[in-house]
Amino acid sequence: MKHIRLTGAASVVAAMSLGLASLASVATAPAASATVADCADWPWPSSLPHGSVEQQRTLPGGDGKSIKLVVGTINGRQAGWAVIGGITTSDDLFWLDVSDDGGKSNMQCGPFWSGGPSQRWWTPANYSSSQASHVFRACGRVKGVGFDVCTSWW
Repeated sequence: MKHIRLTGAASVVAAMSLGLASLASVATAPAASATVADCADWPWPSSLPHGSVEQQRTLPGGDGKSIKLVVGTINGRQAGWAVIGGITTSDDLFWLDVSDDGGKSNMQCGPFWSGGPSQRWWTPANYSSSQASHVFRACGRVKGVGFDVCTSWW
């Protein structure tokens, strides 16, 4: 990821522009029709995945539920995956969106259901790329809440 350092008023304008761009991409990026099988060959993080939380959003519905985009190393390569956190129920959903065009369109890996003691609370991982247009985000939906929540693209 490239970082640009700005100071003064330029940083405020840049931050506002990035925020609006992120909001627009979250609201407008349509998910491709996909199933869990479409990402079946992606690597799974270990049984207790370790990595850095790069993005996190609170899921509506209370109880401290959240969706996190985690980045770590799998098989010696950087990868990202979605994690649902908090006390979940069997009908809470989570998935990983992956885009090769900067978030204009995406492929959805999932949804996965959480809640059971034998169920994973993370998705398969997608390897990051040197291409700036290859991005991913974590998304989720709480049982009984009629809309999805996604992190920003990373």
